[in-house]
Amino acid sequence: MDRQGHWHDGAALQRLGLNAAIRDGHRTAEAHLQRGLARASARLERYDDARTHIRHSLDLFAEFGDRLGLAHAHRSHGWLLDRLGDHDGALDAAGRALALYRALGDRAAKTSALHALGWSHLLRGEHHTAAAYFEEALDGLVGLPTGTRYAEAGAWDSLGVARHHLGEHRQAIAAYQCALRLYREVGDLFSEAGTLRHLGDTYLAVGDPGAARTVWERAVRLLMRTDPTAAEETRTRLLALGDAVPAPRIAVVSPPPEDLPRTTRGRT
Repeated sequence: MDRQGHWHDGAALQRLGLNAAIRDGHRTAEAHLQRGLARASARLERYDDARTHIRHSLDLFAEFGDRLGLAHAHRSHGWLLDRLGDHDGALDAAGRALALYRALGDRAAKTSALHALGWSHLLRGEHHTAAAYFEEALDGLVGLPTGTRYAEAGAWDSLGVARHHLGEHRQAIAAYQCALRLYREVGDLFSEAGTLRHLGDTYLAVGDPGAARTVWERAVRLLMRTDPTAAEETRTRLLALGDAVPAPRIAVVSPPPEDLPRTTRGRT
């Protein structure tokens, strides 16, 4: 539900699950569902509800002594705080998650905390620091199961944003293309649209409005199914392009060569 943009349905399902867990006295399930409902509420911009749910999740995992669950809750708390503009608080929450993941030896989860730290630094305008965290996250994902493709896609997309802000546009485009390939593999339409929007920004920055138009047009089609507000924002960007001639569509979204090293395709 989250990856397809069905946020109202996802929140309703989380609420049903939470009510069942409370009714049955299943407090571990309650802790996980409180965390899930915090994310679902934030997606719908119900931030007061999101704060309440994540606080309950943190308290419950701490009470149980469930360090892995607590780490996940700290990471989710950091994601919420970033959305609320509290980037210092987000860094603290992600740092707590990272410390717990390292203590538990959870490599895959550790990369998610590194990514979260990088994103908070990115939002603070600290693009070099952010890029270093995203690269560390990508390095940590090497050799992990294919189930980490979603995490890898997100790290590539974020690295692309950092490279764009650093003026390293060729590297940014390569990173975005890695993210697009992976998001399509896992079927994450909402995130694919987000990467297409980022990619369009970079094409525009290098003076290729036709290529920007091509990827933004696809983003609009995807966002109509997931986030109409973002779709309208992207339409506004398209209108601002005027009569730019589209670039060849195949060249715009083709993935980077597979013979490039996995964790250097966005850095060379």
